[in-house]
Amino acid sequence: MLDSGYITMLIAMVGTTIAPWMQFYLQAAVVEKGITGAYKDRPTDIQSAKEAALALKPFGEYTFLLFSAGLLNASIFAACILPLSTAYGLRRPAWRSRSTRNT
Repeated sequence: MLDSGYITMLIAMVGTTIAPWMQFYLQAAVVEKGITGAYKDRPTDIQSAKEAALALKPFGEYTFLLFSAGLLNASIFAACILPLSTAYGLRRPAWRSRSTRNT
């Protein structure tokens, strides 16, 4: 029962469940506790991805590169997933009606 496929699936399920939930929890905790002092001197009027990447430079020499790599990864991932999910959503009603027909 504890083969590598099972463990991989378990880690993936826990990760995809907890990761988004943790983001909402963390933001709620920050708002509830009124934590704003750490970001007083940071830019707050960010209008582009370039400005966001440059705003991260004070946190480390290469943080802007990490942000850029993450943004590129998210863009490629979205470019692959969105057309597929749209095609599946549009195709599903026709597929379902054919599969339930009695022949």
